[in-house]
Amino acid sequence: MKLTIPLYQEKYRNEGQDVFFVRPLFFDHVEASRPELRRATDSVRNAVRKVVQTMGQEMRHDALCWATQCPEISEHHIKVRIQLRRRTVETSYLFCTWTQNGVRLAFTPRLPGLMFEVGRGEDLAARAEQVLTAHYRKLERDQETVDPNTDGIRGSGWISYLDLNVSVESVHVAPRKADRAEIGSFENMRGADELHKVGRLLNSLYPDDLGRAVRRSELVTGIVRLLSHPDRRPLLLLGRSGVGKTALVHEVVRRRMDKNDEQSNERRQMWLISPQRLISGMSYVGQWENRVHAILSECRRRSHVLYFDDFIGLFRAGISASSKISAAQVLKPHIEKREVRLLVEMTPDQFRVLQELDRGFADLFHIIPVDEPDEEENLRILIHSQRELEARHKCRFQYDVLPTSMDLMQRYQREVAYPGKVAGFLQQLAVKSRNGTVTRLGVLNEFESRSGLRVTFLDETRRLSRDEILNALQQRIVGQGAAVNALADVVSVAKARLNDPDRPLGTFLFLGPTGVGKTESAKALAEYLYGDASKLLRFDMNELTDESSVARLVGTISEPEGLLTSAVRRQPFSTILLDEIEKAHPAAFDVLLQVLGEGRLTDALGRTADFTNCVIIMTSNLGVREAQGGLGVGGHESRGDEAYMQAARRFFRPEFFNRIDRIVPFTRLERNEIQQIAQHLLQEVFAREGLARRFCVLQVDALAMERVVDKGYHPTLGARAIKREIERQLTRPLSSRLSELNPQVPTIVHLLARGEDVAVRLIPLEPVERAGNSVVAESAPDIDALVARIDPLLNAAEEVLESLQPGGAIQVDAVTPDLRRYFALREQVQYLDNAVERLLDWRDREAERSSAPVEASASLVSENRPRRSQLSEALPVPDDAWLTMRSPNQLQAFLTEHAEDPGEDELKGRMRRLSASASWLALMTRRVSIPDEQALLVLRSVNGQHSLALRGVADSFAAMLRYRFDLSTELLALGKQGVAAVVVSGYLAHEFCQALGGIHLWCSHTGLLPIQAISMPLQHGADPAVVASELDQRRRDWAESVARGDGSVEEDPVPHGKVLQVHYSGGPVLDVRTGMLSRERPSLALMASWLLAAFDLPEVSV
Repeated sequence: MKLTIPLYQEKYRNEGQDVFFVRPLFFDHVEASRPELRRATDSVRNAVRKVVQTMGQEMRHDALCWATQCPEISEHHIKVRIQLRRRTVETSYLFCTWTQNGVRLAFTPRLPGLMFEVGRGEDLAARAEQVLTAHYRKLERDQETVDPNTDGIRGSGWISYLDLNVSVESVHVAPRKADRAEIGSFENMRGADELHKVGRLLNSLYPDDLGRAVRRSELVTGIVRLLSHPDRRPLLLLGRSGVGKTALVHEVVRRRMDKNDEQSNERRQMWLISPQRLISGMSYVGQWENRVHAILSECRRRSHVLYFDDFIGLFRAGISASSKISAAQVLKPHIEKREVRLLVEMTPDQFRVLQELDRGFADLFHIIPVDEPDEEENLRILIHSQRELEARHKCRFQYDVLPTSMDLMQRYQREVAYPGKVAGFLQQLAVKSRNGTVTRLGVLNEFESRSGLRVTFLDETRRLSRDEILNALQQRIVGQGAAVNALADVVSVAKARLNDPDRPLGTFLFLGPTGVGKTESAKALAEYLYGDASKLLRFDMNELTDESSVARLVGTISEPEGLLTSAVRRQPFSTILLDEIEKAHPAAFDVLLQVLGEGRLTDALGRTADFTNCVIIMTSNLGVREAQGGLGVGGHESRGDEAYMQAARRFFRPEFFNRIDRIVPFTRLERNEIQQIAQHLLQEVFAREGLARRFCVLQVDALAMERVVDKGYHPTLGARAIKREIERQLTRPLSSRLSELNPQVPTIVHLLARGEDVAVRLIPLEPVERAGNSVVAESAPDIDALVARIDPLLNAAEEVLESLQPGGAIQVDAVTPDLRRYFALREQVQYLDNAVERLLDWRDREAERSSAPVEASASLVSENRPRRSQLSEALPVPDDAWLTMRSPNQLQAFLTEHAEDPGEDELKGRMRRLSASASWLALMTRRVSIPDEQALLVLRSVNGQHSLALRGVADSFAAMLRYRFDLSTELLALGKQGVAAVVVSGYLAHEFCQALGGIHLWCSHTGLLPIQAISMPLQHGADPAVVASELDQRRRDWAESVARGDGSVEEDPVPHGKVLQVHYSGGPVLDVRTGMLSRERPSLALMASWLLAAFDLPEVSV
């Protein structure tokens, strides 16, 4: 049946890209939006075909006749004015009109359910405005917001027509009889319906969603000829994965569809069948067999081609506890009789499995070998594919993208053939870079996200030194130098591309006692080399103690998902840990021989897992007793390595032993090494969800760490004992204490020694009070009130200036500190006096501007509104912003949301700056008789780490004090990690340092780091380093008193203080005292105004 379907098509812009919207005029719930008009139309075509075929099976065809009608339609573009209850909207619509049974009907395709009649001689625009107004007013009663613009033409719209060939059979459904004999029987299945349920019609992908087989014309012609041959021989495309078998099938379908022949399109269709979908939903014995026979009957009648890309799956489909018949057994007789056309694709490994399962079935196929093209031909194919991707996705590939992609695929994806492995990778790049440019760095980054291998490892132009590798591994692996060197060697060799490409990257046997770090070393390698500790695939070999359990590694025909093969197929870039290898059954070593020697393993379904990108690590306790059997201090060193080697040689067969690259001995851990491990374990505890979600930060005193190590150190048990002790002394007590606190407030968890155990002290962080001493903080700032508080201050400062005024001439080389203070005070008085006058003048100009009539000057219209500074440097934030913006992502979301927010209005900005200057003058006036001071500002991270964060905060404070307050600053090198200090000298030095004292949160992607700022006065001639050490000694004395039981854990001699600021990785800063957030790194002037907000502005005396 040939149909002509009218379509509404629309083109509009969405997020900077063209989008095409298509929907048939008279079909409900059928529409498509695509970047290309042809793709949107093809999607609608396929949907309409399915709907028509479904409606054609119904008893009545009234709905089908309405949906498929094609009257003579006129289109009208009309601008309609819709009067809603609160506003009026003008929108353009496209209306379709046609005459049916003498009545003129109209509707807009964007509102298909709103069809109305247009009377003879009636104006269409007026009638449409009346109908749409009534429609939207009705919607207003049911919905909060109504926007008619969403239903109008978003860009340009027009009416088009789609020619469609659909085969609809006449089906007579006899009324069912309620016979008892029907109980348990099956209704007759229609093959066409079942094909749509279990298969995918490749013809429906024509033309844009079908793949292309470039430069394979001769092979495609041969397949087309064989599929048209009257003997209906089954065809088998045999070739490696990625060689282009599926592309050949798609090209065959394309050639058939290009003929544009109705018989060719409605018959001889290509159906992709999934074996598992054949039996889905079939719960009774014989039900799925009935489905298969119906499908075969339909394919035989219409000469369809059944296409399988998982033919081996047919031998498992259908087998259950009540039936041993598989779908392959049902299909085989029909193939032997050549009743249906069959097309199958397989890899050579899968074909060998087929021969083992049913040699007779395998011999039925006519094999068409699909070989991998040579290098020159591959390059031509990939260049053609790249050009097609550029045209389809509107992107551009730089000249070095293709060579880089081919190099990466050749090295790291050896199990897949050319050109498929590169073509698929290029397509992924094109999709992600639509309307953009694909660069070489983008290729490396994409492959890093796929494999986990870092760009520095993948890029040949980047340098990766062995020392850098050693330093990274030593952060995780403690006390095992041999293991660190062995793992660093495998990374270095792989980086230099000197490894054997047909074997795993490395094969190691870790030998040593329990609890010394064998598993942790494997985790460290997985995290460093592959980017994630989850890339460690661990197998307990003591579970494979009999021959039947060994088969689970590669799977069986009944359970084909092998433990080892399926895990490596999912994560081909991983570290494989075979734990306690000596306990495995001897048959397991036969399986591993192929892995260690050839770097590949085939499962029960013929699927190959590639191990050439893996590092294989086996662990064992072999030789431990012999290695530790020596007497005296040097017993282990003299015979340990050789004892391990001899034990491994005795246990493993020569062919297996010779495939091991290196045997790595592990020594017992010393006490100081256990202490380092305890530090790592404590950090892991605080990375758990319950503590990380609460933003808990760990602070451990040295005595507390000694207590944990004393209780947990056991030479025989190694690190496992210390792990149990941490769980006992920290995790359990902490769980009961944390439940009492607000989970939204960051908390410092301070561990202190108390007696023989460890005491846990919880310190919830609190924000500093908002600066409320200024009239600026009021909802309606009052300039007169602020000036009234500044005038007495200026008068008092003038009196002080008179008393300090020097008599006689001033020698340039004889300027004393008192003179510098005098000139600084005079300059501040003059500045503040002028600032007050400028503020009053600005108020008068604003008053004149706001009182001017609007019609006097069109340019003043916008200025009659409340004025705001254009994108001020800082934004006001809520009081709890320091809690709600605790990560860079939350900060970025806030800044993005307020990107167009100009910030504080101009009045508040001017008054805030004036108030800060007045506070500074008040401070100078009160402390005018105080001589120059020297103070020590100590910055300390609570966890003793992150020196870079400390240095960043210290540098910003020193710059502000030096350039905004004319103070001398010197960064002090204390030689301790996690501590920084600044020596500040000059007028009011201690006052300013005290105002900075408290907690400054450093916020990064790794979490929150509280930095404690402590101000200490320095006496003349005092050594700052000695003063800083005295501060540490006070804390040590307190910790020792708590350990003895004399002191209280709550009597900290150096309290942490309250939260003053949040620093976002050296960028924006949130000042809690003023409630302001800088958009970027704050200027020194802004930081100075925040600091001055800590000082009171005197009240007006009455």
